[in-house]
Amino acid sequence: MTKLTVKQLYWICFMVMVVVYSLYNIYFVDVKNYYDISRKMRHVYKFISIILIYGIGTAGIRKYAVDWVVFIWHAIYVVAIAILLLFGLYSWFVGQLAVGVHNMVETLLQLLISPLFYIAVGIMVNRLASKAKSY
Repeated sequence: MTKLTVKQLYWICFMVMVVVYSLYNIYFVDVKNYYDISRKMRHVYKFISIILIYGIGTAGIRKYAVDWVVFIWHAIYVVAIAILLLFGLYSWFVGQLAVGVHNMVETLLQLLISPLFYIAVGIMVNRLASKAKSY
């Protein structure tokens, strides 16, 4: 059995992220009975999706990117998840969020679940590598 190269692992993780993101949107967000699902269960589904994408992304960039880029990846996800957890706990125990805050939280959630940040990290790593080769 052949061993995967770092680039192959990066692209496989990207494809898995696209599948997870698509399944999340098809089976959870774009369904007619979205509001029939309890708010707490929606929070659980969203949290699981974020953690799953974070783990897949970490597996893909761990050996592909330089250490400081991986640190930025972790820092952004940890801070964003902490913010989302605070708003989620407020929503669970205090009451519903204001519409503007809810929309901001949903936008942050979509950014974390989508493969956009993962691709941005990949582009940044490729740019850094090409500049390093030109010197």
